[in-house]
Amino acid sequence: MDQKNKWLIKITCVIAAFGLWLYISNINDNQIKYEVKSIPVELINTDALAQSKMKILPGQQFTISVYVKGKPADIYKIKPQDFKVIADMGEYVVRKGENKIPVRITDHPENVLVLNSDTLVLKVELDDLIQKTFPVVVDLDVKAKDGYYVSSNYTSKPTDVIVNGAAKYVNQVAKVVAKGTAKNVDADINLSVPFQALDASGKVVSDVDISPKLAEISVSVKKTKTVGINIKTKGNISKDMVLKTLIATPDKVDIAGANIDGISSLDTEPIDLAALTPNKVVTAKIILPQGVTLLNSDQTVKIKATIDKIISKSLTYDIAVKNLSDTLTATIDNPKLSLTISGIEAQVNALKPEDITCSVDVNNLPEGEHNLNVNVTVPDGITKVSSAPQSVKVTLKKKTQ
Repeated sequence: MDQKNKWLIKITCVIAAFGLWLYISNINDNQIKYEVKSIPVELINTDALAQSKMKILPGQQFTISVYVKGKPADIYKIKPQDFKVIADMGEYVVRKGENKIPVRITDHPENVLVLNSDTLVLKVELDDLIQKTFPVVVDLDVKAKDGYYVSSNYTSKPTDVIVNGAAKYVNQVAKVVAKGTAKNVDADINLSVPFQALDASGKVVSDVDISPKLAEISVSVKKTKTVGINIKTKGNISKDMVLKTLIATPDKVDIAGANIDGISSLDTEPIDLAALTPNKVVTAKIILPQGVTLLNSDQTVKIKATIDKIISKSLTYDIAVKNLSDTLTATIDNPKLSLTISGIEAQVNALKPEDITCSVDVNNLPEGEHNLNVNVTVPDGITKVSSAPQSVKVTLKKKTQ
């Protein structure tokens, strides 16, 4: 006989023996005792615990084990789910900590006897039921499209929530947060987000109830635009000063709002020119139109004034004779001119003698004495304050051969 047939005979014998044992056991009405483990227990009337200000601690496994007796054929078919077991939480006085609640078996498999039904109890851990009120902390992560801005002025309802549950867990709660997220937005949005109870380290405390459960958050999204700064002034600068430039830093700012298309610049509050000095930096507030928000700025600019000082200077020049005929000679009775000029300090100090001319014009004049006005010319940007004499006597004579 080959090896395969030998194994087949052995398996057949084992099956036949087991079947014969079952048959004999049932024929002889033999009964055995058996422990059924992990039978689920249904807790009923748990709402009654609230009247005692008690709460079932989460994470507990509510199961029991029972001993049954019956025929092997019936016993070996039993499963924990074949039993219906209840524990009435409203029938007994309970307290904080471990409570032993009697259970009742309301249904079980037929043809078996439950041996310990009168002594079955379920251990239930209870804690004080408490509640606390927390202000809502809104945590928004809303990103706008390019050219748009998410306003920080959002509205959120409710502003407070109630956290209730077992004291063990409620006392762990440090804050209640409503986290809202949205990407690539270009219009006002409304978010409905669940609340989260967090402990001091920021971990979620999940075994509590929060009422209400959702936060309603309204977020304003506005267009953005870059505009210039228009510096406004008042008063007059000192007479001995010349204002060259006023430069704002920054010279451009970003704004957001619903109606910003027509805005190209923002005015500053007027700065007083009379208070300016060379290289002085002043701070000016930016004036915002209604409904316009300034981004990334404290609503001020720094304004630097570039100012030149005006000085006066006294000079002495020889008076020249212009357009003198080749046949004549000219004599000036007072040939020196005293001249006072004013102008920007740097320009005055850079003047060369040839930059200023002082002369009398004798064109087409005959021999003799003539009283002529002295003509003074100065460069652009230089002012003649005074000159003396205003006129001089010029004597014209023919040249001798």
